[in-house]
Amino acid sequence: KFRRGAVHHSAPMGKRRRTHTGEGARPGATRPEDRRGGDANAHYDVGEARRYSSQNDKVQAELTACALDLLVLQPVDASGPLLIADIGCGSGLSSRVIEERGHVWVGVDASQAMLETATGEGADGAVCRGDFGQGLPFRKQCFDGAVSVSAAQWLCQGDDEDVITTRLKRFFESLHEILRPGARACLQVYPRDVNETRRLEKAMQASGLVGCAGTAFP
Repeated sequence: KFRRGAVHHSAPMGKRRRTHTGEGARPGATRPEDRRGGDANAHYDVGEARRYSSQNDKVQAELTACALDLLVLQPVDASGPLLIADIGCGSGLSSRVIEERGHVWVGVDASQAMLETATGEGADGAVCRGDFGQGLPFRKQCFDGAVSVSAAQWLCQGDDEDVITTRLKRFFESLHEILRPGARACLQVYPRDVNETRRLEKAMQASGLVGCAGTAFP
């Protein structure tokens, strides 16, 4: 989990290219972010969006509940509904849990089909289509918290190190900006390996957010 705070700096990285080892993946499995050239909009067409939603609703609800717990939000009866950013909201699986907690949400996702699935199933929040690797398209200090479930690993997609570094910088700096003072964010990711975890953590710290990566085993 991350929260607004003092700035930490990470060293700039030179241009390098990397190979994908597939560590931690099932034999023969391909990560979604490695398909269709890393284009989430192309990968998650209508059929894939529906398949994802039907197969992952339970586990994503559990992950979202955990992420919301880590935000340590004020009870709704004490503070009223809070505004939560759902980053990589997809078909709205996480957003349903936010609604069940009594809060209001705004989601952003790169896949048009995913967003149409979310709105078609009666989601109450607002959604916008956008690549959060280019930065989050929201006003400064407008959110009381942010969650992202199974999405932020897309920031590390590709083999151009400079592109990945820029993408991470834009994302975390904009995440820092949209959170109100004292607000927290929780990003649940499936990193490729421990180096990717460390890279996400360093980019987060360089943005001025305070926090660290944690590991949960099934």
